[in-house]
Amino acid sequence: MSATCGFRPGAREIASLLALLVLFLAGIGIAISAGNVFGYDESVYALLSRNWIAHTPASGWDVHRSPLLSIIGLVPALPGGSVEWPFRMVSALFAMGMFVASWALARATAGAIAGVIVGLVLASSTALEIEGASFLTDIPSTALLLGLTALLWRQLAAESISYTIVWLAPLAAASFYMRYGAVIPLAGLAIASIAVGGRKLWVARRPVLAMSALFLGLLGPHLVQATAATGVPWGIIGRAQGAASGAGPLPLWQYLGWFPSALLGPLGATVAVIGVGWILATTGFQLTRGDPDGRARLAIFVGATVLVNVAVFGTVIHAEIRYVFFPMILLVITEAACVSRNLRWIKLPRLGRGALATLATFVALGLVGSAVIATSQESFKRTAAFGWKREAGFLIGERSNERGCSVVAADVPILSWYSGCRAVGFAVGTGTSQLPTLTSVHRYVVYRADGQLQPTRQFFEQAYLPHLRVLRTYFDPYGRVVASVYEVQP
Repeated sequence: MSATCGFRPGAREIASLLALLVLFLAGIGIAISAGNVFGYDESVYALLSRNWIAHTPASGWDVHRSPLLSIIGLVPALPGGSVEWPFRMVSALFAMGMFVASWALARATAGAIAGVIVGLVLASSTALEIEGASFLTDIPSTALLLGLTALLWRQLAAESISYTIVWLAPLAAASFYMRYGAVIPLAGLAIASIAVGGRKLWVARRPVLAMSALFLGLLGPHLVQATAATGVPWGIIGRAQGAASGAGPLPLWQYLGWFPSALLGPLGATVAVIGVGWILATTGFQLTRGDPDGRARLAIFVGATVLVNVAVFGTVIHAEIRYVFFPMILLVITEAACVSRNLRWIKLPRLGRGALATLATFVALGLVGSAVIATSQESFKRTAAFGWKREAGFLIGERSNERGCSVVAADVPILSWYSGCRAVGFAVGTGTSQLPTLTSVHRYVVYRADGQLQPTRQFFEQAYLPHLRVLRTYFDPYGRVVASVYEVQP
């Protein structure tokens, strides 16, 4: 398969790409405009950015979290305050990069039709639009990995590998520092590269070794930090894996249960499933011939990468939709390449082509419109459900009047972000109270009605409640109690 596939997009193709990109960003814009409260992980990364600038508490931060997003977050953190949207614009920009990288990879491997199919799938994905409006590492990491994959495949599909492969090292290091979990996709890409281009990589071993040496050099600061913090160079990765693992059923069953709509939308899931079938059929057929062609090499490359991701994320890491964006998009790109090639064999009269194009346009607009509407509904539903956390944080911060304050809460970083106070979690399962750890002038406890990450109500009433005075109780839109804010009595 050609490395570029005549990579000179025409005016119509560019117009289609821009239209789909605008629709994709519109969904993200709606999600950002909803003004949702920062989530747990969002608050952790934003708190570290603010800590570096204003020396405020970084409650909830731990060494297992990657630093690059917080470094980028220094820019939106400069004005101060607790405004969310500047941080979420960071993810929106990376989402745009992810869209362009996905299109470029599909376009380079199979032509214009494949690029448009991939663009349509991404633009019709509610999950991508919601996450593209969240200050999290998953969309930025996926964008960097897709850019890396596009450049890597260009090298593998070329006649020979050049020294430009060295540029893969900083991209790989950036994706790692963006999200430590990226080590799994990176391992998958390395295995897939050997599977489809082992001989070519050996011939070009000098630039490959130069790339590897640069990558290891860029990981040097992490290895030093990990050794200092845990005693071994791989200690932080192990701690990150431990934080992401969880009890319960096999994560793979959870991912299968999210089909067809939750992962990349109905269209994305359908295309990905077909892509799996095409990978299996093409790989099996071509391997029996002993000399895989370009299509089979792409199928083997994607198949090996996805297999590594599934083997880890589907077994030892608790299921999250955002964890599997990268392998899902790769499957979509692979199937788009298959569809693009097969469409060339279809001969239709001009009238038939016109009718098919009109129908496809209406279907595409319907899918994208549905995704945007769903994004809007999900965003404002989250605002209604979790808005109390912002209100509680502001209440605590205003009462503290910028003097020393501390909070016990389940939502440690969220309450810390909005109040400006140091926050600690409940010592769940230890049979001890956290009140003695609150040594500030103003002390508070936030107790949620759902009991998540909290002691039992009975223990709370025995160990905490006698020392507390209720300040405010919050209710959901249906009038049910969701949380109460208490002040510790002197």
